[in-house]
Amino acid sequence: MLRILARLLAVAFAAVFVVCAAAGVFLRVAASRLTQPQVYKDALAKERFYDRIPAIAAEVTARVLQNGDRMRGVRNDPTEESAAGLLLQFTPADRETLFGAVLPPSYVRQQTDQALDQLFDWLHSTAAVPTVTISLGELKQKMTSPATEEAYLRILRTKPPCTTSELRADGGLPVGCCPSPEDLPQVQQGFHMVMEQAAGQIPETMDLCKVLGENSATDAATRMLTEVRTPLVELEWAAWWSLGVPAVLLVLIAALAVRSVRGWMLWWGIPSLIAGSAGVALALSAGPVANWINACCVLPNIPVDASAAQIEPLTGVVRFVVQSVMDAALRSAGVLALAGLAAVILGLVIGAPSKTAEVAKSK
Repeated sequence: MLRILARLLAVAFAAVFVVCAAAGVFLRVAASRLTQPQVYKDALAKERFYDRIPAIAAEVTARVLQNGDRMRGVRNDPTEESAAGLLLQFTPADRETLFGAVLPPSYVRQQTDQALDQLFDWLHSTAAVPTVTISLGELKQKMTSPATEEAYLRILRTKPPCTTSELRADGGLPVGCCPSPEDLPQVQQGFHMVMEQAAGQIPETMDLCKVLGENSATDAATRMLTEVRTPLVELEWAAWWSLGVPAVLLVLIAALAVRSVRGWMLWWGIPSLIAGSAGVALALSAGPVANWINACCVLPNIPVDASAAQIEPLTGVVRFVVQSVMDAALRSAGVLALAGLAAVILGLVIGAPSKTAEVAKSK
């Protein structure tokens, strides 16, 4: 009777082991990746986020200026207003060309990597509020560099020739027409002056979280950071125990039911094979899982006026991160399944009683 009860308990522990081991594989992998900045750096690079920045910056800047969010603060500043007005007069493609000169991928990637490092340092600290400081010194230099001026001239060369009235109407800084060679030095000087004065209004450094928190449209994102922090820290803590519980269950199974090497192989091998196979099956569902996260968690929190150029990199990053977690879980689950299969085979073949022993036992 006690032997039957022990075996029933061992079966129950084996069933719990299957659930805990399969969940533990994903828990440990998720904790090791979601709480580290490198996976997000790789995702941004894979999605060509840094190459898309000029187009995204051009769209966002135009929308902000058109909505009057900046114009309300610069109406008394004719220098900044002229720079803003100049940007609004350009076509989207022209704005992208200018931002491409001001925001090269190397600079954007450097600042993004540093921002991610600061953000995840805060995640593992005791500070209440995140501080993500980015350097704008290189940006200011790019605004007044010959490369930006050349980008402006390259835009003008694609336009029809300017008339005298058009040049006057544009205040000496044409946008929709190309000045004559005689007027070009004066236009270059005027453009350089506007960019130099606009760059002077930009600080050397900026706390990104503080700036986002001052904007009602992005304040929710900064609040979400503090809300997500606790679950991520708890995830790391739970990951430490994700392998301990299955290990304890295997010891209990062995103590209750194992009486031979053959039994040991089967009692450990079969649950490991089932848990690993279940983990492999779940890990192969990366695509549907990423789509579900985007549909339920990402897209509802994106502003309704966001364009496809802004949404695609974000959803792409989610897909990459999910795929990264699932790929690592697939490898771990595969190892568990193969180990379980090997144990089962050993239990059935090596530990099986020979025919000679069975005949002798029957006599």
